[in-house]
Amino acid sequence: MSRSIQIADLIAFALFRNYEYDDDSYFSIIKDCFDKDKNQLHGLYVLE
Repeated sequence: MSRSIQIADLIAFALFRNYEYDDDSYFSIIKDCFDKDKNQLHGLYVLE
């Protein structure tokens, strides 16, 4: 369970840095994991 929380924290940090400070250094790593519809990001999905 603690690993899942840590992953959620890292995703939240990447989103925060991207939208608050316009820093996509972390978001660029995970941006392709978000669901898209006509260039609109909807949600994060996980490939298992």
